[in-house]
Amino acid sequence: MTIDGICKVEKEVYSRRVTPFAGGVIGELYLPSSVEEAARLLAAFCEEAADFSVLGGGKNTLIAGRVSRAVCLKKMNAVSVDGNFVTAYAGAPLSSVVCAAYENSLTGTEALFGIPGLTGGAVCMNAGAFGTETGDLIESIDILTDDSVITLKPEFSYRNCVFPSGIIISARFSLAPGNRADIKARMNYIAAERRKKHPQEPSLGSVWKAVGSVPAAVHIEKLSLKGLRVGGAVLSPKHCNFIINTGTATAADYIKLMESVEAAAYEKLGITLKREVRILYE
Repeated sequence: MTIDGICKVEKEVYSRRVTPFAGGVIGELYLPSSVEEAARLLAAFCEEAADFSVLGGGKNTLIAGRVSRAVCLKKMNAVSVDGNFVTAYAGAPLSSVVCAAYENSLTGTEALFGIPGLTGGAVCMNAGAFGTETGDLIESIDILTDDSVITLKPEFSYRNCVFPSGIIISARFSLAPGNRADIKARMNYIAAERRKKHPQEPSLGSVWKAVGSVPAAVHIEKLSLKGLRVGGAVLSPKHCNFIINTGTATAADYIKLMESVEAAAYEKLGITLKREVRILYE
């Protein structure tokens, strides 16, 4: 089996097309549109011993150099509802899950409203906000391995999901019946809180994980580094756990600024900041 012709592929894709920061490039970006195409693609990669990365929506991923091959499931984006369950393919925006729940008077996902990115990525990093994590709502996920699709309930921890080697194809959310007006009111509240507390400029979301039970921003505030700039990347004056792109930021700018904050946190506070963002390069 050869890789050529299995699915749509885009070549020499510059990172600014898929993430908020320039500076990297994907040699070949594969875009399967069905489980069958994804399965054939994975089998071909395995047969040729070809390394590849899985790219979600690029909302928390920094492409810091050249990546030879990446797979993105954004064309696999269907969402369906069956009773109290919402099933979403990995390429479905997380917002589609929240909206489907609302439209069917199902409660549980409201705190996830406004989190950018795709369902597969949200599951992989156990994305969360306002006291709710994606893993809290997952009944099961489907994983494409090198020879089959398996259904399982993964193990979740803070910003982490443990599952066998493979590609997440879909996720099944278990929700509860709710009052539609109450659900909408909660979604509106979450959206307002995001606008008030989070920067609206392009970013990769939260840069660092909480330290124990203390949000990273609480520690970084003590460093008085808000507004610190490297090139076009700035530590947000509004929320210091965000690095924003003022218009010209590159991946190199982002990394230098991130490393500066991490060094200051270690030297002045004695803490090690662990990254929430994902960095791809070869």
